[in-house]
Amino acid sequence: MQYLSHSRRIARALKPLALVETDVRFVSNAPSHVVHRSLSHSVFPGKMDTCNQLYAQSPMTGLMMLRANFSSEAKHVENPTEAVKELHSKILDSVNVKRSMPPNAWLWSLIDNCRNEDDISFLFDVLQNLRRFRLSNLRIHDNFNCNLCQQVAKTCVRVGAINHGKRALWKHNVHGLTPSVASAHHLLSYALKHKDAKLMDEVMKLLTMNNLPLQPGTADLVFRICHDTDNWDLLVKYSKKFCKAGVKLRKTTFDVWMEFAAKRGDTESLWNVDKLRSENYTQHTLSGAFSCAKGFLLEHKPEEAAAVIQIICQAYPDEKKSALEAEFKKLVNEWSVDIIKHQNEQDKKDVAASLKSDIPAMVNALVNSGLRISSRQKQNISVQFRACYISCFLVLLGGSPIQALVLYGGIRRRGVYFPGWVPLILRACACVVPRVVLGKLLHSESIKFGVCSDVMVGSSLISMYGKCGCVVSARKVFDEMPERNVATWNAMIGGYMSNGDAVLASGLFEEISVCRNTVTWIEMIKGYGKRIEIEKARELFERMPFELKNVKAWSVMLGVYVNNRKMEDARKFFEDIPEKNAFVWSLMMSGYFRIGDVHEARAIFYRVFGRDLVIWNTLIAGYAQNGYSDDAIDAFFNMQGEGYEPDAVTVSSILSACAQSGRLDVGREVHSLINHRGIELNQFVSNALIDMYAKCGDLENATSVFESISVRSVACCNSMISCLAIHGKGKEALEMFRTMESLDLKPDEITFIAVLTACVHGGFLMEGLKIFSEMKTQDVKPNVKHFGCLIHLLGRSGKLKEAYRLVKEMHVKPNDTVLGALLGACKVHMDTEMAEQVMKIIETAGSITNSYSENHLASISNLYAHTERWQTAEALRVEMEKRGLEKSPGLSSLVLT
Repeated sequence: MQYLSHSRRIARALKPLALVETDVRFVSNAPSHVVHRSLSHSVFPGKMDTCNQLYAQSPMTGLMMLRANFSSEAKHVENPTEAVKELHSKILDSVNVKRSMPPNAWLWSLIDNCRNEDDISFLFDVLQNLRRFRLSNLRIHDNFNCNLCQQVAKTCVRVGAINHGKRALWKHNVHGLTPSVASAHHLLSYALKHKDAKLMDEVMKLLTMNNLPLQPGTADLVFRICHDTDNWDLLVKYSKKFCKAGVKLRKTTFDVWMEFAAKRGDTESLWNVDKLRSENYTQHTLSGAFSCAKGFLLEHKPEEAAAVIQIICQAYPDEKKSALEAEFKKLVNEWSVDIIKHQNEQDKKDVAASLKSDIPAMVNALVNSGLRISSRQKQNISVQFRACYISCFLVLLGGSPIQALVLYGGIRRRGVYFPGWVPLILRACACVVPRVVLGKLLHSESIKFGVCSDVMVGSSLISMYGKCGCVVSARKVFDEMPERNVATWNAMIGGYMSNGDAVLASGLFEEISVCRNTVTWIEMIKGYGKRIEIEKARELFERMPFELKNVKAWSVMLGVYVNNRKMEDARKFFEDIPEKNAFVWSLMMSGYFRIGDVHEARAIFYRVFGRDLVIWNTLIAGYAQNGYSDDAIDAFFNMQGEGYEPDAVTVSSILSACAQSGRLDVGREVHSLINHRGIELNQFVSNALIDMYAKCGDLENATSVFESISVRSVACCNSMISCLAIHGKGKEALEMFRTMESLDLKPDEITFIAVLTACVHGGFLMEGLKIFSEMKTQDVKPNVKHFGCLIHLLGRSGKLKEAYRLVKEMHVKPNDTVLGALLGACKVHMDTEMAEQVMKIIETAGSITNSYSENHLASISNLYAHTERWQTAEALRVEMEKRGLEKSPGLSSLVLT
C-alpha cells in the first residue's frame, strides 16, 4: 500500500515513458521489491546505478532521484496532442482488449499532456472506460479518485474546458471521480479570474449536491467573485449560507465584504458586518479600518472617520506606512467615484456635494489631531481630493462628452492633474469628432507626468486613436508599451477592424491565441459584420470557445445578421440562442422593423415573457419609424398601464409619432410628463420636442423649448432652423444659421438642408447661392438633397437655364425629387421647351417607370394644356391610360378634438 499512496509522484517521474510499453503496475498487492525491480529493468537501465545505491539506503530517496532522471527526459515529448491520442489508444487497448489494468503513469501523463478541449474529451473517455473496468475487476480507494478528480479539474481549468470541469464535480458521475472541495476551488479560481458569477453559482450548487463541507477558502473565493462582479444580492445569499454552516470567515473575507458594503454606500450592512467580524477578531486590518472610515463619511461624520484612520496609523509600523498611504489615496479617489456610480441619478449630485465638504473636513481633523503629515503630504492630499471631486463629476457627465471636455479644460487651467482622468477624457475625445487634437495633447501630458507606461492609460490612448482613425499612432503606442494586458490587445484589434484593416487585426488575433477573452472575439466578429463578411463572422463565432459565449457574444453575432438585413438567417440563429435577454429580443424586433415587417416584429413582442422598458421602447420606436403613429401612441399608454415609467428614449420616439400624425394634444401631454417626471432634456428629447411642435404648427412652444436648452448642439440648432423654415420664418432661420458660428458649432449636412429649405420658402436666391458655396469651405460634400433645394430655389426664381445646367453638371445622379422640382418650375413659368428637355432626362434615366412617373406626365400634360397645345396634351393623357397610370390625389388629414 505504501507505493500506491505515492503513485502520483512516481507517475510524474514516469511521464516520458508514457509511450513506452512497461510492466509497471501500481496496485495494492505489489511488493516493494517487485516495483523496484520493474523500474530498474524496464526504464533507462543506463541511468539506474545511482538510484540503486540510494534505494538501498532509502527507498523514497531513490524514487525521487529516479523522478529527476525521468523529468529530464520529459522534454522529448514535442507534440502533446499526438501523445494524448496515442495514450488514449494504448489505455483503451489495455482495458478493452488485453483486459489488464494499464499503468497509472499513463493516466497521469495523459492528464499532464492535455492542451485543448479535444484532449479533455479523450481524457474523459479514458476515465469512463477505466471506471467500468475497475468496477468489474478491482476496487480503487476513494483517496485515489479524489486526488484524480482534483487533477482533472485543475487540467480542465488550465485548458479552458470548464463544462468538462463541472462534469468532474457531478455526483455519482460515470468517470469514477470523487468530487472534493479542492476540485471546486480550481473552478472557483477560474470564475474569479474571469469574473463569472454564474459559474461560481453553479459550482456552489454542485458542492451542495455532493454534501461537501464549506471551507473558509471557499468563502474567500465566493466573496471576491461577488465583489468583482458587483453582485451584492448573491453575496448576501452566500453569506447567510456560510454563517449557517458555521464557517469561520478569514480576515480578508471580512475585508472584502466590508469594502463592498462601503462601495455601495450601504452603511447598515457595513456596521452589521463589522459587528460580526468583531465576534471573531479583536483588531481591524488596514482594509477593514478604512471601510469603517468610509462608513462614517457616508453618515457625514468626518471626525469619526479621521479617528479610525488615526488609530490604524498609530498601530502600523513605519515600514508599512506606504500601504497606509495607498489605502488613503484609494479612499479619496477610487472609492469616491465608485460610491457615486452606485447611486441613482437623483442622489449622485447630493452624494458628490457631501463628499466635497466631508473629505476636506476629515483631512483637517487628521492634521489637527497631531497626525504627522508634512506640508507636502497635506498639499498632495488636497490635490488628490480635488482630483477625486472632479472625477466624480466626470462620472456624472459620462453621457455628455462635450461637457466633460469643457470641464477638464477648466480644471487643467487651475493646475490640477490626476492620472485617473486620462481614460475618461480620452473616451470623451473618441466620442466627439474631431477631437484627436485634444487626444494628442492628453498623450503628451501623459508622457510629461510619466503615466504613459500605465496599462490603462496606454489602452485608452490606443482606443482613442483607433476611434479617431489614427491607426498608425495607435500602433505606435501599442508597440512602445512596456506591459500589455488583454484590454490593450482588444483596443488595437478593435482599432484595426473599425478602420477596415481586417488583415492586421486577424494577425494580432491569432498572435494572442492564449489570452483571448470574450471582448477579443466580439471585436473581430463585429468588424467582419461591418465589412459585410457574414460567413467569416459566423465561422469565427463557431470557433469561439463555448465558455466564452455569453449573452453579449450571441447578441453580437445576431446583430451581424440584423444589421445586414439577413432576417431569415437571423431568425434561425435567434432560435438557437440558449439564453435570451431583453436586448436580444429587442434586437430581433428592431431587425424586422428595419425591413418594414411590422407584423413579425409584433409577433416577437408578444412572445416576450416579462417585458421590460427596453422591449417597449423598441416597439414604440419601430411603430414610429414605419409610420404606425397611432399604434405607437397606443403602445405608449399601454406601457404605462402595465406600470413602466417612460424614459428619454421612450419620449423621443413617441414625440416623433405625434409629429407624424399631428397629435399636438398627445405631444403636449408628453411634454408635461417630461417636466413632471424629471426626465432629462438631453439633445434627443429637446430635438424631438422642437420637431413635434414645429410639425404640429406650434412655433411658440418650439421656440420656448429651444431657448430653455442651456448647452446647444448642432442637432438642436438644426431642428430649430427646420422649424422656422416650415413656418415661413426665413430671415429668422438665416439668423439662427449665423448664430451657430458664434457658438463655435460646425454646421453639418442636415444644417445646410434646413437652411437651404428656408431660402426656398423665403425666396432668398442670393443668400441660398452663398450658403451653397459655403459648403465647400465647411468641408461638407453636397448630396442630391442639397442640389434639389438649390434647383428648387433657382426654378422658383425663374432661373430655369441655370437650374437645367446644374442638373446636367451635378456630380450625383438626379432623382425624381430634383427633376420633379425643375419640371414644376417649368410649369409655373410656362416653359414647354425646357419641360420637354427635362422629360427626356427622366426617360433616359429610367425614372418614367417609377411611382413618380404619373405625376411627371400629368404635370407636363397640364403645361401643354395651359399653353393651348391641346393635341399634345390629349396624346399624353391617352399614353397614361394605356400604361394604366393615374395621378395620385393629394390628401389632408384633420384631427378633431
